[in-house]
Amino acid sequence: KDEKLTTLDSTLRNIYFVRERILYGQTQALMDEYELAIKRCSKNPINLEISTALTQWMKFVQMYASNIEDFPQFAHNMAVTQAPTSWVTKRRKKSSTIPF
Repeated sequence: KDEKLTTLDSTLRNIYFVRERILYGQTQALMDEYELAIKRCSKNPINLEISTALTQWMKFVQMYASNIEDFPQFAHNMAVTQAPTSWVTKRRKKSSTIPF
């Protein structure tokens, strides 16, 4: 099991982690982490679901970073109002202690 990928998946799909990175001016570093995690997924086809989810989260961050920066208190609402088919609104299969 790729522990580094598991950690990246858990944090990069956590709206509160994403919000803090954006508020501290680390949006580019966040985008770099999405790219790193997506590349790690390509090493094993079993990670296609994670790769798809991270790609959608990366697009969400690209589209909503300025809104999250301006209205951080609504970051969670921005995430949960994505299309029901979006991985941004879906929880990971294995529950963890890290919030949505």
